[in-house]
Amino acid sequence: MKQFIFLVITIAAAISVSFAQQKGANLSFEKETHNFGKMDESKGTVSYTFNFTNTGSEPLFILSVQPSCGCTTPEWSKEPVVPGGKGFIKATFNPAGRPGPFVKSINVVSNSATNSVILKISGEVIGKESTVEGRYPFKVDNLRFSSLYISYGKLAPGKVGARTLEIMNTGSENIAITFPNLPPYVEIMVNPSTLKPKQTATMVFSYIASRKNDWGFVSDGIEYALNGKKDPKYRINLSANIEDDYSKASPQQLANAPKLAIEKRSFEFGTINAGANIAIAFKFKNVGKTNLIIHKINAQCGCTDVKIKEKVIKPGAVGEITGVFSSAGQKGMVNKSITLLTNDPQNLNMVLSVKGIVN
Repeated sequence: MKQFIFLVITIAAAISVSFAQQKGANLSFEKETHNFGKMDESKGTVSYTFNFTNTGSEPLFILSVQPSCGCTTPEWSKEPVVPGGKGFIKATFNPAGRPGPFVKSINVVSNSATNSVILKISGEVIGKESTVEGRYPFKVDNLRFSSLYISYGKLAPGKVGARTLEIMNTGSENIAITFPNLPPYVEIMVNPSTLKPKQTATMVFSYIASRKNDWGFVSDGIEYALNGKKDPKYRINLSANIEDDYSKASPQQLANAPKLAIEKRSFEFGTINAGANIAIAFKFKNVGKTNLIIHKINAQCGCTDVKIKEKVIKPGAVGEITGVFSSAGQKGMVNKSITLLTNDPQNLNMVLSVKGIVN
């Protein structure tokens, strides 16, 4: 008898909970995802209708339907859906200019107990040749690239630059792309690393400036292999300009920064005969409040050989850049540049010149 009473109470409680759950409007979809499979871009838009039922006890109102992309256009039941009634959300996807796999979402907001429901559509667009060429203009064998060159621009030594390239396999066989000889300052993630025919992939190139151990403009040719095969043309070029970053420095930090003051930025040797070697010198002083560091000296050509004895100049101290200009192979008016890369916020790159006439 006690068991029977307990069973009756349990059933009653379950029914009570069930009714409580259905109180108010309740949005219930037959399915919340749809995969279109493969589709031709040239055939235009595709649509799918997500049907739903109001399983609640009060009218259901669809308050908003927001797609994640302008490529997806929604339609939906605008009138209130009575309890037990049915409604729909129709999603139309435009594949124009979007070759490759896709996943798009639609956020449906209503007065349901579950306020928000995310619907998803997915598939793979087989792009028109003109679209593929426009989005991936660089062709290397059966692999097309969005670009073969990456510029990181200005990059502070303590920072990591990240850039993305897109690739597509336009052939009829799988292509695996690998990077067998990466320098320690470059890391690459490829997803997926093996591309099926007509499949696309994303490559993320990370440049770790602190591992480069260099300053100023730097460039690298990154070699890759396709299905294990190497070729001189399998190459992606990277460049960066590594220099100190004072963009977030406070006024106090800038006031205490080093400051390079140089007597003259141009060394003029007058007129000399071809073959003569001229000794050159540039004197400078750190008039700032902290150590001045000469990170690097770049000469425009091999005809100018320059060096510096001390790269770290204390406040108030002087330094000197010395070298030799070789006029061999030079003729007429000569103007060669020497670039100093420093930690002076006002002179991160200071250009000096060596001028004269070679007979």
